[in-house]
Amino acid sequence: MPITYSRISNGDAFDASSLNTSFSSIETSLNGLTQADVAPETFGRDHLPGLVVAVPTPISQVAVVEYTRANAAYVGWGHTPVTDWDTINTNGGAGGGTDLELTISAVDPTDSKYGGVLVFLNAQVQALRDFPSSGPGEPQNEFFGIFAIQVYAGSSWFHLARTERYVRGDILTGATAATQSLQSLFFDIPIRTLIRASDVSNNSITKIRAVCAIAKLDSAGTAADHKLQLKRCTLSAIALQGSLS
Repeated sequence: MPITYSRISNGDAFDASSLNTSFSSIETSLNGLTQADVAPETFGRDHLPGLVVAVPTPISQVAVVEYTRANAAYVGWGHTPVTDWDTINTNGGAGGGTDLELTISAVDPTDSKYGGVLVFLNAQVQALRDFPSSGPGEPQNEFFGIFAIQVYAGSSWFHLARTERYVRGDILTGATAATQSLQSLFFDIPIRTLIRASDVSNNSITKIRAVCAIAKLDSAGTAADHKLQLKRCTLSAIALQGSLS
């Protein structure tokens, strides 16, 4: 339909009331559609809202940080409680820094207008190996770095087992601890997932975080020497409007 509005003439008041009156007539024209007005390409962004209803500011950890198996030993797939995992943090396993965690406006995934929360994580593994205090370490193909997504809904954190991804350490048997320490992986671990109502038992999703752990195939060596180093990790999320079928 044609848009009708009143022009502002010289001498007319230019305030909130006068502007609202003019914009109200535009709104009426946009929304005053009849059945005959509906045709291909009739509706545009002025009629239909976007699919994205919340876009938290992405966060990133850029400095090299370190985790040890002593603090973040991998227990098993989908294992709970969630505290057995180590939250990726700007201070690494020591904690006390800024967690790789997003806070979003509360999203109820059971609401028909939501399709869920789409999450993107990228974790760059710089090194994964045994860093013995003296002498050469063990073959590095026995080590695994594990990554996953956890979501806070209501008053509890939920671990999304399907998001677990792993990277295997290099096969490295250098002559000295120093030469082993020079070897780097620089693997990028991407995780993409859609958080749905079935993933949580509470219908108010407000936080999302990235976690990690270290796995070893045998018990040899010292857990404190089994280390995972991360260089750059980024986390972002988008709450999507539109139900799933």
